[in-house]
Amino acid sequence: MILATVLTLACGDDKEPTPQNPNDNPTEEVAKATIALRTVDIASESITVELSSSNATEVRWLCVIQSSEIVDAESVIANGTEAEANTTTVILIENLVAGMTYEIYAAAANSAGKISEASTLVVQTIAKPAEDATYTLSGNITAYVYTMETNGLRNDYVSFYDNATDRTLFIDFYSPLESNHLPTGNYPLGDGSVMTTDQRYTYITFYTGADFECFTEGNADVTAITDEATGTTAHHVTARYTLANGESVALDYSGTFIVTQ
Repeated sequence: MILATVLTLACGDDKEPTPQNPNDNPTEEVAKATIALRTVDIASESITVELSSSNATEVRWLCVIQSSEIVDAESVIANGTEAEANTTTVILIENLVAGMTYEIYAAAANSAGKISEASTLVVQTIAKPAEDATYTLSGNITAYVYTMETNGLRNDYVSFYDNATDRTLFIDFYSPLESNHLPTGNYPLGDGSVMTTDQRYTYITFYTGADFECFTEGNADVTAITDEATGTTAHHVTARYTLANGESVALDYSGTFIVTQ
């Protein structure tokens, strides 16, 4: 009788278990990854930063030439250089251009794939001033460019303004018309006397106070640098010119030109 009762009860309990609502047992929340960047040292061709992270399964960083385009955390994880997670690492970023302004980004992902990003560092490498020049423009320079077509050539008229000294060096660059930016090359000084037949020279004036002064000799070396991550083209321009009185002007500029209309 007892056995029968037990069997009856057992048969009566032989039912499919009631499905549980997925929310009845919520998944444990994964801790958010934290990440921080700090500048340690700045040199003419390198920047040293400190990168710290925690609760991360993946950490990456990216250094690009400063531009108006925003680099988001997802692109840093997709395209950046890997760093060790959950520790403090000192990173040396080398082969940079002197006097150029760079943006340094870092991002970290946790085990759930959620991405966190650090505050962006904006760092300018140290410029290399020319030696023995009477006037040197190599500090906080802002460069404005007005581009036009002149006699079948591309004409980039660039004003290099030294915010520290209030001196401005104006340079007319002439290059092939098909160029989509001022190309890499050496631009010798022209005397400005043949403005309608041969534009393959550079005519430069130097502004001090209210007077324009023409140079008697000199040249400019231009290196165009396109950042693959942002598509931004920056320029490193070094130049040295001599005035009729024997004084000289030197320029060392790195950065992106501000386009004017």
